[in-house]
Amino acid sequence: MYEMKINGIDIESFNARLLSFNVSGTKFSNNCNVNDNRLYLPKLYSRTYQQKTLTVTLTFKGTGRTVFDRLSSLRKSTSAFDKAVFADELLISLPDSFVYRAVCQSIGDLTPDSDGIADVTYTFSVLQCL
Repeated sequence: MYEMKINGIDIESFNARLLSFNVSGTKFSNNCNVNDNRLYLPKLYSRTYQQKTLTVTLTFKGTGRTVFDRLSSLRKSTSAFDKAVFADELLISLPDSFVYRAVCQSIGDLTPDSDGIADVTYTFSVLQCL
């Protein structure tokens, strides 16, 4: 069982583990009129749907014997993951059995500890698919 896949690639190949994820609800705005005295309910003219927001927190772990080796490995892993995230077509598979068509909105700070472990938060604008 996989934790998360980016374009069919398991995140374990980036030395990453899924710490948490959160999918927002669907956002929409209504254009309606309530000024007509003959209406008991507002009249809906149009509705605009917006994309959901997916927030994913990953833990990256560097490998090696020395601190320098672990930090270097950590930087390589996160750089490779960031490159995969900026693909033209990004598909994210999560344990909730949905596939998300995504566009990366933001990447959090990488602040590793001396063991070469760092938590990074990614924010995506997504369309949820089965």
